[in-house]
Amino acid sequence: MQPPKGDAVFRAQGITKTYHVGDVDVHALRGVDVELFAGEFVVLLGPSGSGKSTLLNILGGLDVPSAGTVQYFDHDLTASDDAALTRFRREHVGFVFQFYNLIPSLTARENVALVTDIAEAPMRPEDALAIVELGDRLDHFPSQLSGGEQQRVAIARAIAKRPDVLLCDEPTGALDASTGGVVPGTPLLDVGDPRDLEIVIDVLSTDAVQIIPGHPIVIDHWGGDQPLDAVVRLVEPSAFTKISALGIEVQRVNVIADFVSPAEDRRTLGDQFRVEARIQTWAADDVLQLPTSAVFRDQDRWCTFIVQDGKTARRVVTIGRQNSAVTEIVDGLESGETVVLYPGDQITDGTTVTATNDA
Repeated sequence: MQPPKGDAVFRAQGITKTYHVGDVDVHALRGVDVELFAGEFVVLLGPSGSGKSTLLNILGGLDVPSAGTVQYFDHDLTASDDAALTRFRREHVGFVFQFYNLIPSLTARENVALVTDIAEAPMRPEDALAIVELGDRLDHFPSQLSGGEQQRVAIARAIAKRPDVLLCDEPTGALDASTGGVVPGTPLLDVGDPRDLEIVIDVLSTDAVQIIPGHPIVIDHWGGDQPLDAVVRLVEPSAFTKISALGIEVQRVNVIADFVSPAEDRRTLGDQFRVEARIQTWAADDVLQLPTSAVFRDQDRWCTFIVQDGKTARRVVTIGRQNSAVTEIVDGLESGETVVLYPGDQITDGTTVTATNDA
């Protein structure tokens, strides 16, 4: 297995947790160090009383350690007050508790709605319950459900808010078991909707500063006949180091986007598939632009070489917006003029050239 790339989602260092029960000190955790990365599926194994639930509660902001630090990306959870921890849990974490924690006076649908009503972009409670195969038990109360069904309601409640992190404390402990054995590798439960894909685009940090939520995106080279539409949801606040093809360290930032095109137009796309994205950070009508390779600096001026009567002539231009592919020309050039696409050191004023239609 290759080591994870990018910054850790969770980083815990020197975590201890001691409970004082009368004159007795119970050490639930002793100096735990752990790093968890995006995309990982991590299982904690250990006997009862080894501190698994305690560690999950600390990572999820339900409890605080007696000593040590816990970070969620660059946010120090151990330095957060109760209000900040509540906001962290609400915005980022989904919990599946060992003992359901359902409200007896609310139906399955209403128990899930408790979370979706305060989440930013949740599933509908009905959709979440359908994923765990309880679409026909929406209006049943917990007392009318089996133990396994109650646990599935708890799972639906956790995934309905579309959390960044899902923390599960023995989530299948009460699920209904068949009378026969289960073959290793047999899927027991699908968590998540395969139609509900998000796009993770890594860009240079210098490009990320120009991107904001709401910018439109065109998805190309994904395998379908037509491009797909998407929109930026989040620009992550932390960069990571990546080695380029030339062996140079560059700072990259993940941009998270959601599809606008309906699921029916992209039904063959799946988790971890590769696509190419074009993020539109600015748009205007009637823009004169050149390939960026055609413009160059001459002291404090931007210039390009135009071609007149088979010879080159240096032309000072005023540029506007620019990226690695194209440059906006604000002044100094007219539409239809011929330019040198790749002016090298041998091109000077008066150099004889042959015009082509490549540009």
